[in-house]
Amino acid sequence: KLDACAPKSMRPLPAVIIAHGGGWEAGDKVTYVTPLFEPLAKEGFAWFSIDYRLTPQVRNADQLEDLREAIRYVRANAKRFNVDPNRIAILGESASGQLVAQLATEKFPGVAAVVSFYGVYDFLPMATSFAPRSIPARLFGVTELNDQTRDVMKQFSPLYQVKAGMPPMLLIQGTADRLHAQAVVFEKELTRVGAQFDVIDVVGAPHGVENWEGHAEWLSYKTKLVEWLKRTLR
Repeated sequence: KLDACAPKSMRPLPAVIIAHGGGWEAGDKVTYVTPLFEPLAKEGFAWFSIDYRLTPQVRNADQLEDLREAIRYVRANAKRFNVDPNRIAILGESASGQLVAQLATEKFPGVAAVVSFYGVYDFLPMATSFAPRSIPARLFGVTELNDQTRDVMKQFSPLYQVKAGMPPMLLIQGTADRLHAQAVVFEKELTRVGAQFDVIDVVGAPHGVENWEGHAEWLSYKTKLVEWLKRTLR
C-alpha cells in the first residue's frame, strides 16, 4: 500500500519512496514520516509513502523484499505517475533506515540516491536479549548468539555490507539520539571503502523527525534534504 503525491509537471519528476520507522513492528505510511511530505512536494518531487509487512508476522528479509517491490512498482508505472524511473531516491528512518541502507549496499536497480534518518546499521550491539520480542528473535529468528547467528545479523547489518560504487547516501542524525553512535561508526566505514555520502547532524535533536517539529533550531534539515536531493537527482 502507498500514498502518493505527484505535482503537476510537463517533464517527468524525480521521485522519493518513503518507508516509515517503528522498530520493524509498528507504524504505517502516515505515521512518523509526515513532516517530510510538504517540503518534498513544494520542491517538485513526487513522493510515495509505503507500507511494508511488520514483525513478528514476517522477518527482516521479507520487509526488504517489500521495499524492493515498491521500487519495482514505481518504476513500472513511471509514465502513469509522471516520474523519471532513473531518478528515484529511497528514504527511511530508524528501522527503515536500516532497510534503505541495506538496499544501498545491494546497488538495487533504479535506486539513484538513499537517505537514512537515524538508521540502525549494526545489529550485533542489539544482541543482548533473545526473548521472543527481542530484535534478534523477531527479525531473524535468532535465539542464541553463536558464529552462525552472528553471521546472519551481520548479513543484514549495512555496516558490514558497504562497498564502493553504491548510490550516493545522505545520513541525517540528531546528536542527542542514542543511535548517533551507530551513525558515526557507519560514516567511518563508508569513508574507508570510498563510498559517496554526506551527513547532516541536527545538533541536540532526539530520535524521530516528528519530535523535531516546533523546534526552529532543528528544522533546517528540511531545506538541506531537498537541496541534496536536487543535486543528487539532477
